[in-house]
Amino acid sequence: MSTSIRRLTWLLSAALIASGCASSVQGPFVWASSLAPEPERSVYRIQLGDELRVRVWDNDPLSVTARVRSDGSFVLPLLGELPVAGLSADSMARRVESRLAEAKLVINPRVTVIVDETLTVSVLGKVTRAGSYPLGAARSVADALAAAGGLSEFAREDHLFVLRQTPTPTRIRFRFRELFDPTSPASRFRLRSGDVVLVD
Repeated sequence: MSTSIRRLTWLLSAALIASGCASSVQGPFVWASSLAPEPERSVYRIQLGDELRVRVWDNDPLSVTARVRSDGSFVLPLLGELPVAGLSADSMARRVESRLAEAKLVINPRVTVIVDETLTVSVLGKVTRAGSYPLGAARSVADALAAAGGLSEFAREDHLFVLRQTPTPTRIRFRFRELFDPTSPASRFRLRSGDVVLVD
């Protein structure tokens, strides 16, 4: 089964839960407040779905704006695929410079990489505007809920979930107030590629 089909199946399942069955969802979950806090990263790392602007100085034909593909690679003119997921923008720029020099396409290449738009996250359930929204580098649950217009009047503030597919399918549960408590791991939780935010 392809990655796109698995992703669609997952989103459809989540949508069914959100559309009618969310209030009766049962099964195992883990509280976000019980998770070990993720280390803070001062440098943003490129992720699947990020839109990147790659600019080769004085060489527009080799410059490109595109998204990181689902396999973590980025396609560059004349150079082909380059694995970039997990790299910083500066690290990617240095790799592109190295590839250009090795291919003898540019003498002393200078490259800049800018992350224009980060991953789009799906927000489903009892929010003002369910849908898919691009998030900034912070990628917090609060950011996702704000993008969706906040909770609806029917939402239960201790029934917020992140559905995570990898490395194993997991439901992570949040209390709304903890999303804004700097001492809570829930406020420092960061969304990843493939996550779905579900409000019951």
